Amino acid sequence: MKMLEHDAFHLRSLGDLRAQIARLALDIPVADDVSALTRPLSFAGKALPNRFCALPLEGGDANPNGSPGRLTMRRYTRYAQGGFVLIWLEAVAVREEARSGPHQLWIHPRNAETFAELVREIRKTAKN
Repeated sequence: MKMLEHDAFHLRSLGDLRAQIARLALDIPVADDVSALTRPLSFAGKALPNRFCALPLEGGDANPNGSPGRLTMRRYTRYAQGGFVLIWLEAVAVREEARSGPHQLWIHPRNAETFAELVREIRKTAKN
């Protein structure tokens, strides 16, 4: 099966997105007003200040022992810096043989503290 070719994602504005949709002759609606995302939300008994959510995207940048690497830490703290209030962590294996590759996150007793540090950094960054 041949992979489809794709362009790099370099869109910087809503106008760029609309132009790309038109160029590709796609029928994708684009909202002008996304202010609903900035409104507070009550979820599972928690008050969230906005509705921005970072969904999991496996970075493939874990250290060889499965702990979060420098780029992993950077990605998640940037989500927090950007105002995301719900940050859903990517897949984390719980057994070495369950890893999809050598750079997938893997939590075990020898690196659990590194994951705790990731959570602390996300929370600290989110408060600023």
